[in-house]
Amino acid sequence: MKCAYAEKLLALDEAAADPLPMWVAETDCKKPQAVIDALHSAVDHGNG
Repeated sequence: MKCAYAEKLLALDEAAADPLPMWVAETDCKKPQAVIDALHSAVDHGNG
């Protein structure tokens, strides 16, 4: 989203400068394997 919506998030002259998004969010980084494994375990277990 931050790469595709500059024209909606910035002023016209700012978007025209074709800026690089430089902020970092948790969704930008690969999660630790322990977190991925715990999530898979919870999903495999099901709801019950």
